[in-house]
Formats: sequence, C-alpha cells, structure tokens
Amino acid sequence: MHLDADPVGDDTVLITRGHNDHFALLVVPPDTTAEAAHEAMARAVRADNITQATQILIATTPEPEDGPADAAG
Repeated sequence: MHLDADPVGDDTVLITRGHNDHFALLVVPPDTTAEAAHEAMARAVRADNITQATQILIATTPEPEDGPADAAG
C-alpha cells in the first residue's frame, strides 16, 4: 500500500491511496481548546458536511475574551 499526502492549506491535508481512495483531513491547530477541537472534528466528519476546513475552524473558535478595560482616556 502506498499513501500520498498533499497539503492544501494550513488547515487541510489530502491523503490518497490508489486511484479511488481520497481523504481530506482537517488539521486542528495545537492551541485549540479541547471543546473547540471536538466541535470542529464533529462537524468535519458529518456525511452532509460541505463546509471548508477554514470555515469550520472559524465557526468553532471561541471569541477572545476582552482584556482589562483601557484606563487611558
């Protein structure tokens, strides 16, 4: 068996095995929270999923919390 892997972007890798087996793998950044990573993977494996990897990661990444209020001004 021979596997080939080709990066498509920062968030997707295509794996091929032979002429008919093609797999797109979602690459979850290592600093992603466990909850967000789980949600992203759950969305990615849905049979009816047509959303691109980048959009899945954006949709599942929590908004950054606001820092301390700016005291100047």
